Amino acid sequence: MSHILFVGSKSTGLRCLRSLYQQGDHRLSCATLNDRSDLRSCFDDIKRLASDQGSEINVLENNDQLQALVERTEPDVVFVCGWYRVIPEALISRPLLGFFGIHNSLLPRYRGHAPLIWSLLNGDAEVGASLFKFDQGMDTGDVYHQWSIPNDGGYVNSIIDSLDRAIEKSFGRVFDRVIRGEQPRMTQPHRDASYCAKRRPEDSAINWNRSAEATLRFIRTLSAPYPDSFTFIDSRKVYILKAEAFDFPISGIPGQVVCHIDRGAVICCGDGRGILVTEAADEQGDRTLASLFRRLSSPAKSFELSGKQ
Repeated sequence: MSHILFVGSKSTGLRCLRSLYQQGDHRLSCATLNDRSDLRSCFDDIKRLASDQGSEINVLENNDQLQALVERTEPDVVFVCGWYRVIPEALISRPLLGFFGIHNSLLPRYRGHAPLIWSLLNGDAEVGASLFKFDQGMDTGDVYHQWSIPNDGGYVNSIIDSLDRAIEKSFGRVFDRVIRGEQPRMTQPHRDASYCAKRRPEDSAINWNRSAEATLRFIRTLSAPYPDSFTFIDSRKVYILKAEAFDFPISGIPGQVVCHIDRGAVICCGDGRGILVTEAADEQGDRTLASLFRRLSSPAKSFELSGKQ
């Protein structure tokens, strides 16, 4: 029986921890982050799950505390999911079997930051996650398993949930095989790698010069639990919460509120098509579409953003 140190947060971490307990073949120690201020936090759920299983739960804030926990518990292997800090090489090499983690992309594609968001913004037909062993590169270690699901063009919270459910179904069994040395591994073909940058709050601004398809994809990707996409209508910052395709040609200026119908406001995009905004809110919490999107208002301000979106 091996000793696993689990260090995780967010929904994927919660699902992985649950799957490890369901497997039940190894001794398990637990740690998480106090991230209650993050909309994606599962802090209380992770603490409750560990407590229900009779495990001590350690709350960590930095690598020094992680190192102290590794030295105190002396695990054979450490699994990390949702730990947003670069782990020093000396710490990675301390456990007998090393450190493993999950990266939300089909490695070697989308190494780096916000991989799932970039994959969705780029309109990839499928998205996924990779179980890999840490080394000193940026997500460059050997891959032991990958999960993939179709990109149905839905909102990001639904896609995250689908991917998390796929991971939970088999993670405990797969990681057990990794520990036993029975799981095949793949050296990443570095020639096929791609990298992605951190996303900033201002990157959620909508560029109405893009096509309606790309704009709708942007709105559905930049939505809860991430910062919502936004635009400005007559200098008023408006968050776009829900939108769908508008199935008729439009004559108008990109970003212009063309008309209102029963279900929402129609806004022109850069390809002569439009989207129908069905839910929105300003910074004061006003959700009245007739107020937020006045008919024939001046065009919404567009932003030129870097990257293929």
